[in-house]
Amino acid sequence: MDHYGSKTNTIYHSFQNGNVNNIYEEKPEQIYCDPEIVVKNSNNEKHAVKLIMEKYDSLRCLNNQIDNLQISSDSGDSIAKESFDDSNSGPPDDLNGDYDEDNSVFENGELSEQDILQVEVFFRSHKTYVSVCHCLANLYFATSDGSEKKNEWELARTGIPVILLDKGETRARNKRMLQIVLAEKGSGFVLWKDVIDNLSNYKAEESNTFHTMYLSSDHRKMAGLSFDCPEAAEKFLKEIEQLTSDPLNICLSVPKQKKKSLKSPKKKEKMKQPRKCDISTPCCFEHVTRVALDDKKKLFSMATLVPSGEKVKS
Repeated sequence: MDHYGSKTNTIYHSFQNGNVNNIYEEKPEQIYCDPEIVVKNSNNEKHAVKLIMEKYDSLRCLNNQIDNLQISSDSGDSIAKESFDDSNSGPPDDLNGDYDEDNSVFENGELSEQDILQVEVFFRSHKTYVSVCHCLANLYFATSDGSEKKNEWELARTGIPVILLDKGETRARNKRMLQIVLAEKGSGFVLWKDVIDNLSNYKAEESNTFHTMYLSSDHRKMAGLSFDCPEAAEKFLKEIEQLTSDPLNICLSVPKQKKKSLKSPKKKEKMKQPRKCDISTPCCFEHVTRVALDDKKKLFSMATLVPSGEKVKS
């Protein structure tokens, strides 16, 4: 006698006139997907593209790409975007004229969000205010002979201007100080820095993109910053003017005097060390495992550390 479990047929029961008859019928093949469901889900391209773009694209790319989306009213929610065809070949078509993959700088002179964040994280520390300029700037030096005329400006460096305000509330930085720093693009290393004091006289010249100041080490010498983006230069100037408006942020430059006999000095109050809960874990850390010869063209610090002709070991 055959067992029902060995059969592939399904048993159906029918009740007629109180009699139960076992009828063997073939079980219809299970339908896993309906063609109507496939067509319905294929019209959700707009929703899928929106989720992908919001997750992986920056705000600038997102705004430019959404503006170029062509929504067809005939096909419901289906969309057609020309730049999707060339997604594997490079950046979107609407950014080909503004974006450069080699240096991550837009044509209008502004830096990418990654470059700005890299420099900001490099200088960020406890009780220190950091403000990064959104464009590159060229650093020039000149000597002033006391008159309004300056000697010819000489180009020294090119980097990202940064404003640092140490609040003087930590043991390592116990003096309140306002500094201007020129950071290297790609590494964040300091190419040049100077303290802003009461004689710096940081200001914009006739062109808003060129700023000048006197050096704190020698007030006969001047430094000039030529910005690539007028909007970023204006914002950088306003930031310095706002910080220098507070006398506590400006270092006083006075001639040195002989120390007079001092009375018994008062004991300084010990600075409280930060608690463990106030110290954050490392963030945005990128471990560099290899440096090649091609990086000498990009990083000024590497070009100066490694002599010409010397091979770099990976």
